[in-house]
Amino acid sequence: TFYFRKDKLSEIEFPKNMLGDIIINTTPVGMYPNIHDNLVNEEILKNFKIAIDLIYNPEWTRFMKNAQKQGAKCVNGYFMLEQQAEKSWEIWNYS
Repeated sequence: TFYFRKDKLSEIEFPKNMLGDIIINTTPVGMYPNIHDNLVNEEILKNFKIAIDLIYNPEWTRFMKNAQKQGAKCVNGYFMLEQQAEKSWEIWNYS
């Protein structure tokens, strides 16, 4: 299920009974320099086992810190950044 903002100023309206195994933040919310921003409250995060934030700066976003407090395993976006860089290198140099 996907939830998104209508624009940069709007809030995301999550259902109160939202459940799942994995929750992924694909927005720039929480990225440096706005490291205190977060879209998902702890009441929602407690319903997930894994939290992935595609942000890699900072290494631990507020989203991830809150998810970890609720018992979720957390992963940031650094691995994805590395994989994109490697694929770009291949495309530019070996295609």
